Amino acid sequence: MNPVEPVAPTPLEGGCDCRRVRYRLEAAPLVVHCCHCRWCQRESGASFALNAMIESDHVTELGIAPQIVDTPSASGAGQKIARCPHCHVAVWSHYAGAGPLTKFVRVGTLDTPDALPPDVHIFTASRQPWVQIPAGMPAFEDYYDREQVWSAASLARRAALLPRIEAQRAADAQAHAPVDPATVSLREISPETLLPVLRLAVTDAQKGFVASNAVSLAQALYAPQAWYRAIYAGESPAGFVMLDDESLLSPPPADPAIGLWRFMIDARFQRRGVGRAALLLVIEHARRKGVARTLSLSYVPGPGCPEPFYLGLGFRHTGRMDDDEVVLELPLAPSTA
Repeated sequence: MNPVEPVAPTPLEGGCDCRRVRYRLEAAPLVVHCCHCRWCQRESGASFALNAMIESDHVTELGIAPQIVDTPSASGAGQKIARCPHCHVAVWSHYAGAGPLTKFVRVGTLDTPDALPPDVHIFTASRQPWVQIPAGMPAFEDYYDREQVWSAASLARRAALLPRIEAQRAADAQAHAPVDPATVSLREISPETLLPVLRLAVTDAQKGFVASNAVSLAQALYAPQAWYRAIYAGESPAGFVMLDDESLLSPPPADPAIGLWRFMIDARFQRRGVGRAALLLVIEHARRKGVARTLSLSYVPGPGCPEPFYLGLGFRHTGRMDDDEVVLELPLAPSTA
């Protein structure tokens, strides 16, 4: 098998349908894959996907920034698909292997897509039977050994990129490492820390479940019963919590209630133990006050909702609904029954 040579004419420009997202390839791709896997068939709605793999440094973004959408992948590691935020056309993907350092550019989004025919067909075990692969074209039922397929020039470019890939993987591993619960704290928000707290955000898939911190703080200005704190992991802002604490009203009711009004953990700190440690601190705060029998909360049900997280901390179903939200409660004092 003769390794393919990256001989595509460059630069090559492309973009989305509405032309708000535009880009230019400043070098030939490392390789062009024609992928026949079921995941690419499903994501493209076609028989295969044609992706040009290239170092991100060789892609100049000419228009607005694309929206990055976290998407599952066959490996389980996921991929980040760059889509136009207006017409939603996908222009490239980042895969877990090299992360943001390489782009898998959707060849069909080039102004002249015929300039980049495939170098190799992969995952042909799930190729649609009417798709014919030209004789002599490299094709593999699964993946392949790049040493047998890539050109010497492409292999040299990858070797030059490899130290940065390894550094990126080490940084990613550190970014996803568990956080020591002892370093999690609740802090008052000051003028100096306000902007970092406002910048915290959940994942795109979770934004329908919780208001932004800007909205929460605006509501707190006009709610005397609002008790709110920033959640910190070490010295880094990691989340926000706000209670609806009726004992702060003047005068307070005879039997004040405390509810969890808002609770969010920034996407960078999720699945690292920060949420659990922070909510335990909130529960302890409510218990120390000694004014309420339970801590209540509500959530919007649906895929990705926080119900399992809350149940794992001892909250229980009440059978009540608050509009379209499910209400849970946690006893704050030992039962006397």
